[in-house]
Amino acid sequence: MKNLYLLLALTICSITLSYSQNPDEVAVLNTRPIAVNTEGWSSGTWVQQDSLHLTYSGTRGGSAQNSFVEGDFDLSQYWNWPGGVKTNNRLYEKTYDANNRMTQQVTKAWNNSAWENQLRETFTFSAQGLTNSLYEEWDGNAWIGSYRRFFTLDASGNQLVVQRDNWSGGNWLGIEKITYTYNASNQVLVATYQDFVGGNWQNDNRNTNTYDINGNRIGTTSEAWNTGTSTWEFYGRRVLTYTAANLLQIETYQNYVGGNWVDNYRTTKSYNAQNYILESILENYSNGTWQNSQKTTYTPNTAGLDTETLVYNWSSGNWFEISRNRRTYNASGNLLTDLTSYYSNGTWNDGYNSVYTYNSDNNLFTLLYQEDFGNGLQNVYRRLYYYETYEDGTNGITTIPTLTSTVLPNPFTINVAIQVNATTNGNHTFEVYNMAGQRVHTESRHLTPGQQTIVWEGSDVPKGVYFYKINSASGVASGKLVKQ
Repeated sequence: MKNLYLLLALTICSITLSYSQNPDEVAVLNTRPIAVNTEGWSSGTWVQQDSLHLTYSGTRGGSAQNSFVEGDFDLSQYWNWPGGVKTNNRLYEKTYDANNRMTQQVTKAWNNSAWENQLRETFTFSAQGLTNSLYEEWDGNAWIGSYRRFFTLDASGNQLVVQRDNWSGGNWLGIEKITYTYNASNQVLVATYQDFVGGNWQNDNRNTNTYDINGNRIGTTSEAWNTGTSTWEFYGRRVLTYTAANLLQIETYQNYVGGNWVDNYRTTKSYNAQNYILESILENYSNGTWQNSQKTTYTPNTAGLDTETLVYNWSSGNWFEISRNRRTYNASGNLLTDLTSYYSNGTWNDGYNSVYTYNSDNNLFTLLYQEDFGNGLQNVYRRLYYYETYEDGTNGITTIPTLTSTVLPNPFTINVAIQVNATTNGNHTFEVYNMAGQRVHTESRHLTPGQQTIVWEGSDVPKGVYFYKINSASGVASGKLVKQ
């Protein structure tokens, strides 16, 4: 059953549970984007600029973000609207294996009369995860190799070796290779980078990580390979300390000079009693002392969401404001407004602003982007998103046994370990979603029965509240993660 409706929304993946008469059965309804319209502001009216349409098969879904849509769609097609005329632009075709993993994506462009191949990406998987990726370009008659990657995985799905080759002169030539080692918690211990030189792999640099008993990374030492002496030589390192709540407190960068570690710069963070960040100060080390450089202050609300970010530069013994970001939220924690201003000549001047509204499903209803070109904030563009609902399952009814899981540490700053009591030997899909329902991470792990640990390196996502879900043939585990 599909129930189409126009939401004019931006984000997806709100989940509705509708219960059957059997308490052990539950129908899971999801939403996924099927179309996006972008309109530009011109002479006091909205003018169509481009549009996108997506189609899916089965229970695969997708997510929408400010400037693009990503997900497990079968087909996505873009149009431009020059002079108000709908014109083909780009086409993406995807195929999947039985485990809903994308095995190929073909990109095509419109040449005024027909679709022409541009790029083909092919992916190969083992039970542990991705093992090969191949990127090819269309020369008008045939697919020609561009580059490829090989991934060697251990039983936990960790990457042991990642190698890239480029296609040149009719042959594949090695370019770079990264080799990883891990500790018992599946955290990277050593990452060694090599280049292919003169027909052989040659060391280039390597990073060695150390961790405390809580799994926090407390140091990264960087070394470069000296080809003349065939030895590793230190050149830099990062030293990290944490609060009692495992929040990053001080991160110091050092250079290796004349056989000694010499401070370069550091960042110091402070938090309130609820472990929400309040301040971050950047200092440079010069002439034997630490000297202020830049400061960022944060004003969190009771939910830990930042309502104001102020950035200062240090000059002549004082902090001077340079930029400000103010945000408002609704009762559900969804962002309503996001205004960036700049301080100049004793006054704040607006730079750009985003305004959001939401529907009853807590999905974003509209996005409006504005800029100040000297006469106050002016409309620039808006995005309107269309969705469909779909039942997650063949008949919309699935039995969901519960697996037990725990999270350490929580809140976290860089990485977090989710311990799950696996009951079967097989693949477990680990997914992380933000508060807007957007999937920010997904991976497949092969776990054996017993208590197992999945480590998520969440360094590339902003602070906030996230939700994880672990799916397997034996059940589902879920919970909340808080990044500070």
